[in-house]
Amino acid sequence: MAERFGDTVRLTVNGEQSDSPVIELSVTELRTLLDAAERDLTGFFALATGWIAQHLPGHRAPVTAALARALGLAAPTATPQPRATEPRFARQGTGRDRSPLGESGQGSVRPVPVSP
Repeated sequence: MAERFGDTVRLTVNGEQSDSPVIELSVTELRTLLDAAERDLTGFFALATGWIAQHLPGHRAPVTAALARALGLAAPTATPQPRATEPRFARQGTGRDRSPLGESGQGSVRPVPVSP
C-alpha cells in the first residue's frame, strides 16, 4: 500500500497486517528511485534482446515479446541498443556504487514502526 502525506510517501508491504514493514521517503526520493529502476529495467531489456538475437535468432520475435510482457515494457519494433550509460548491475566490481541509495544501499529510506 502506498500513502502520501504532503511531501512524504509511506509504503506498507501488507496494509492488512499491523506489524507489516513500512518505509517512508520523500516524494522526490521515490521518483528518483523509480526513475533509476526504469532505466535499469530498460537497459537490461536492451542487453537481453541483443542476447536473444544472437543466441535464439529463430525465436527472436516471440521471446522478445514475451520478455517485454513479463517486464511490463512495450515490445520494440527493432532491437534496442544498450545506452551509453550502463545499468548499475553491469558495473559490479568497479569499486564505485553510483546508486542513488549510496554504498550502504539504504539511502535515506527509514523503517517506521507501526502502531497496532
